[in-house]
Amino acid sequence: MRNFFFSLFSIALLPLSLVSAPNAVPGARQVQLRLLSFYSESAMPELYAHNAQNPEKGVGMLTPLKNYLNHESVTVSLNSDSILFTASAQAPKADEVFAKVTLPRKGTQFMLVFFPGETKGSFRVMALDDSRKAFPLGSFRVMNLAHSNVRLTLETTNYDFTPGKEIIIEDPPVKDNNHSGMYCFAQISGKWERIGSGLWPHPGIKRDVQFFFENPQTKLIELRGFRDISPPSATAPAVVTP
Repeated sequence: MRNFFFSLFSIALLPLSLVSAPNAVPGARQVQLRLLSFYSESAMPELYAHNAQNPEKGVGMLTPLKNYLNHESVTVSLNSDSILFTASAQAPKADEVFAKVTLPRKGTQFMLVFFPGETKGSFRVMALDDSRKAFPLGSFRVMNLAHSNVRLTLETTNYDFTPGKEIIIEDPPVKDNNHSGMYCFAQISGKWERIGSGLWPHPGIKRDVQFFFENPQTKLIELRGFRDISPPSATAPAVVTP
């Protein structure tokens, strides 16, 4: 179980050197990235990853942002833990940066989830360990991004979440039809109120990501999910050595 509440709302920027995998720097850290937009847009903006320290020394690398998860990923080579994103491969100016993210120091496979930022066209980014070790096949990854306590019930098993809490539910309970009866609740004014229900199929050899969040328009807590139809390979990118 992990807590992601502060990682969503406070993003630090550290120096990095970023190049495409074919031109990887000896000794650099290579990471495999998948970019996911939390909100479904009619057209996803093109995003380019840049060197944050010396952007004039290189060009940005195209990193597709999608509103679904599949096998496609981008491998980049880092000399530090941070990345910034713009809409162009050209060296960016300060006001052209759409998003910044600092990756955990450990790990080589990450899912970057993009949320709307405070200004139009900007993003906040959450970095999640995308490896099969951290997020096994056949499991649900559930996170509470709301400011209230929430509860997920699958059949008769309750999973309680404080704000920012994450739970990986491996081999979830199902009935003979291979589905789980799902109910979700939010603690409002000290009382549990049901906010949704449905049937969740067992992920099988795939994975599911689910987010509790506060809808900015309605101010209500909702649950939104993404099915990982083709998780990344279990083989992580190698570190380039001299």
